[in-house]
Amino acid sequence: MPTAVKRRYESPRRREQARATRRAVLDAARDLFVDLGYAATTVSAIASRARVSPETVYAGFRTKRAVLSELLDVSIAGDDAPVPLLERSWVQQMRDEPDPMQRLEILGRNGRLILERIAPVYEVLRGAAAADPEITALWKGYKAQRYEGQRVLLGILIQPGSLRAGLTMSAAADILFTIGSPETYMLLVHDRGWSGEQFDRWYRESLARLLLA
Repeated sequence: MPTAVKRRYESPRRREQARATRRAVLDAARDLFVDLGYAATTVSAIASRARVSPETVYAGFRTKRAVLSELLDVSIAGDDAPVPLLERSWVQQMRDEPDPMQRLEILGRNGRLILERIAPVYEVLRGAAAADPEITALWKGYKAQRYEGQRVLLGILIQPGSLRAGLTMSAAADILFTIGSPETYMLLVHDRGWSGEQFDRWYRESLARLLLA
């Protein structure tokens, strides 16, 4: 008779412990990447800050680059739930909202929260890309992914009749991509000292003036 294959069983408690360990590694990596830079941060330092062994980090992520990549994803989403950004509840709220100004309100509020989380990590990514070809590829991929996400959000924001006269959707996507970029956020909030509320208001007012009919 064929030998029965034993299925590996993972209890909910074990899965939650694994998620907690993964979050601890990402939190530690974020602090160290921002404080020291990507190149100066070692896997051993991340492990020490997270209070796990380096082997645990390698088992969960395999490489330091993978840690940075997942940190980007979690920073954008706001958590580690396996739900794509464009399937998040606030995006669905935009889809369901008939008023373009209210759709812009939802986009502005959530866009600012994303920028608060991602901007410091993005600066780490941009700095590391100058010296590391693998990180350069990650950086270029992130920018392409962000543009595509902004293009989809624009399609939700701008419904028939609400685009400013004379403006193409391609140009509108470029405007949204630029105004809502981590670079713009860092310049105004970190360099010029704007509050998050100031940025939020400027973001919405600028997009309303430049994009909406």
